[in-house]
Formats: sequence, C-alpha cells, structure tokens
Amino acid sequence: MTLEPCFHFGRTPPCTNFLLKNRIKKVVIAQKDPYHKVAGQSIEFLKNQGVSVKLFSEKEFVKEKFWSTGSFIYSIRYNRPRIILKWAQTRGGFLAPAKGKSGYISNEYSRESVMRFRRIFKNTMAAPGTIQADMPLLNSRRLPVSLKDAFASSENQSFLETLLLRDDNLDKTIIEDKTLRLFLAPKYSNEWKREDEINYINKQKEIAGDFIFLSTDKKQTENIKNQNVSSFFVNDFNDFKNIIEILKEKNMRQIMIEAGPVYSQKLLEEKVPDILLIYKSENKPEWEKEGRTFEGPRKLAQKNDDYFTRLEYSLFDVISLMGDTLLVYKGRQCDA
Repeated sequence: MTLEPCFHFGRTPPCTNFLLKNRIKKVVIAQKDPYHKVAGQSIEFLKNQGVSVKLFSEKEFVKEKFWSTGSFIYSIRYNRPRIILKWAQTRGGFLAPAKGKSGYISNEYSRESVMRFRRIFKNTMAAPGTIQADMPLLNSRRLPVSLKDAFASSENQSFLETLLLRDDNLDKTIIEDKTLRLFLAPKYSNEWKREDEINYINKQKEIAGDFIFLSTDKKQTENIKNQNVSSFFVNDFNDFKNIIEILKEKNMRQIMIEAGPVYSQKLLEEKVPDILLIYKSENKPEWEKEGRTFEGPRKLAQKNDDYFTRLEYSLFDVISLMGDTLLVYKGRQCDA
C-alpha cells in the first residue's frame, strides 16, 4: 500500500491512523511515496510507534504497482498526467474503412474491457477526427457480456485481469459513470456544422459525469460556452503541451486518448503517450483493401517490434479476450 501524502497538513495520514487504531504490528509496503512533503515520513512514524515495516524492492510487484499507484507516482515524478493512447486494429493492421462510419473492429469482450478502463483511468479524450466520424459517447456503459468468461481459461489470472474484473465484486451503486470526458472539437465545415456540434453536446448532457470541449477557434469556444458547457481555447491541437497544461489544471493523474490514424501518428511521433493499449481483433476483409491505418498498426501487423523499440516502448502486458488480444506497451519514463 502507498501511504497518503497528508503530513503537510499537520496530521497523521488516515491509513496510518487505521493501522495504529487496529493495532497492526507488521506492515509490508510495496513502494515509497515519492511525494516530497511525505518522503518516507509515514514509514518512520510507524517504526517509532513500534510497528515492524518491510519495504519491498522496486523489482517486486511491478505490474501491481503499474496498474494501481502508477499514475499517482508518475504524475508526482514528472508533474504531468500519464497519457494512454488506445486503438483497435485488424490483424492486417487497419483501423477503419477509408469512407463512412467505422463501426466496431473488436468484439464485445474487448469493448467491455474498454468501458472498464474508462472507469479505471477516470478521464478520456477524443480527437477531432474521431468525433466527426463516430461521435463517441466516451461513457463507461456496461455491455451484456462477462469478462469472467473471457478469462476463464487463464491458468494464472494476471493482475490486469483481476483489475478489470474488480467491478464484478463492487456494489453497482459504487460504479456510476463519473468519468470526465474531453473533446477536441472539430472545426466547422461541410462535414461538421454548428448543428452537429449542438446535437453532440445535447447527447453528452444526457450522460452522467462532466465533459469539456477544447477548440482552436475562439468563436467556436464561445459558441460552446453559450451551451452552458466548459470550453477552453487552445492555439493548436498538435501542440500537446498546451493541452497537458489544461489537464494539469484539472488535477488529472492520467487520461486515455481515443484517436484516429492521423492524430495517433502525430502523438507517437512526438512521443506523447506513456502507455499504448492496442487491441488486435478479427480481420475485416472489406477494410484490408481500403482501410485507414498508420505506421504503428502496420508494424504491429508485420510483427516488427523495432518500431516500438525505436520509440522507446516495450511490451508490458498481454491478455486474451475471446479471440481478440490486448497488448500493453509502456514508455521508457513510465516505470512502476
């Protein structure tokens, strides 16, 4: 467990009080809290109270730390949220047809895991092309499938599988959709009119949780605000530093981005994502001829890992989802 950073408020951390109140005599800690105002004080405090404390090495419980406290540790260490880029591709390396709405590439088990990731990560963002093509809701609705069925064949259930199954053991009233959704607003055009934007905003208002629009057009920013919606102006969506500053203002620890080929390629080139969630799914024959893609999915389809190595990503986790496969790559800075 990681003790909460509360010493700067002049009081004992709540979890430390809990340990003392219940007369716990031995505590095992997976990692120190890097928060500079705590800096191991909880450990010393417990020892002074007669509690035996053991601190595991950094090489132990790596995946458990990565998926639980990882985002907090990362945001403290690098002073910015951990960025997750998610995409789904066919085995041939395509993301969507070149024309028309893309529909679903992955199966229902993969899509249910995405819903659960949205609840885990708390914050999700959609790029302009994705909004214009698919108008995603970005909420974390439940699908009529059980992930337990997908993981039933696992000989030793991984921590990631356990994490994704967490909702099954919680009271349904606890897992309300309280995710924060961010949208990079498409510019007004023949394909995206003001009426489309209003309709999309009204759909978002029907969903639980908060949402924010970012725009590169000051007039559009005001139009969105006139709909009683939080909206921020940014000069350029490709200047992700500006967007990260807004995420920091909202005290975000991490955010998952859902984007199309163009924006995903830009993010990868700039080495913005810290984590890649890649769903490899069944073939879509009609997409293999006219589908859209970019370098990452192509290289993955070719089983060429040199591309990801060059961008300083390493394969970190793999889980099977009833025919689909989820690959998790982590960036160099994204240690546990």
